[in-house]
Amino acid sequence: MKFARFSIEGKHIKGVIHDGVIKEISGDLFGDWKYTGDEYCANDVKWLSPLVPNQIIGIGANYVARMEDLPRELPEIPVFFFKPTSSVIGPEEQIVIPEGIDRVKFESELAM
Repeated sequence: MKFARFSIEGKHIKGVIHDGVIKEISGDLFGDWKYTGDEYCANDVKWLSPLVPNQIIGIGANYVARMEDLPRELPEIPVFFFKPTSSVIGPEEQIVIPEGIDRVKFESELAM
């Protein structure tokens, strides 16, 4: 079963994707939910981020692509950092780089 968030005609909707059709649901994705009876064609919607986070906590220095990128000395306890919830975007949404930033480091993140 594939859950999704999308918008159509300015309305944000949750649904279940099945064979190119999204069946709208109401309720809690992680608890009790039910089908509303409304259906949408997957080609007609704008996909949104899967969830709307209330906070994002990252762990620094947990992965490097090359051994030479590994810090000489690892911290005794993990380094945690926060990211703004606005950093979560949906597929095909534009990445906004704030004015005055002249260097951007690309990273992909795993969310759980």
